[in-house]
Amino acid sequence: MTDARPEASLKQEALLAAHELERNGKTLTTESILVAAWKRHPERFGLKGYEKDHPDSHKIRCVLYGPKGLLREGLLKLAVSGYTVTEFGKQRCQTAVEAEQAEKMKQMISYQRRLRNGKFGHIVAASDSCAMHMYESGQKSDISFAESLRFWGILVRNTEGALVDKKEEFNTLDASMEKLIDEFKSNGAEVAPSGREITYKDVLIVRNLHQYLKGRYEARLKLVLNEKK
Repeated sequence: MTDARPEASLKQEALLAAHELERNGKTLTTESILVAAWKRHPERFGLKGYEKDHPDSHKIRCVLYGPKGLLREGLLKLAVSGYTVTEFGKQRCQTAVEAEQAEKMKQMISYQRRLRNGKFGHIVAASDSCAMHMYESGQKSDISFAESLRFWGILVRNTEGALVDKKEEFNTLDASMEKLIDEFKSNGAEVAPSGREITYKDVLIVRNLHQYLKGRYEARLKLVLNEKK
């Protein structure tokens, strides 16, 4: 249930939404923070019973102005045109993002280990990667080359923590993804061995990010792929 969501978690998610708005040059108002937070998590910031259709203004006001709200804790402060995220607030955002990325990395490694021999292996692992999280959050320009390698699965860690070279598999990645896209055009969705549903949209998003990173890091990628084992 939405109302059972811990206040601290709602507050963090509202702060992250505000920080993302400010980074994109948007003015921070009660309304803009509410809409941004609701778009990120409609099930948490939506009006009870109408979560997908309407945001809950009461909920965001409690998060902003409550006894332990963002304003009272110094994470946001009043500005000429609304609010601004304080330095303390920005540090909290960075800590939250790093923790979330670390969790995403654990999930990615787990999926790669469990599904590395299945045809859905790359799609599932890539969908859970830090690079994909940043791409979907509008931060694709911040994706590093190291994160790109993990997205592709070129260098992954096995169960003992040792790096495993997967460069040969990368050479067939374009063809295998296009084949999956053709399959999903007909089938719509399929279920991976883990029980997770993979849709046509999932495959397209992975393919789009793959092409973007491949073009952006073309020169460095060639060096890695041409290295001798």
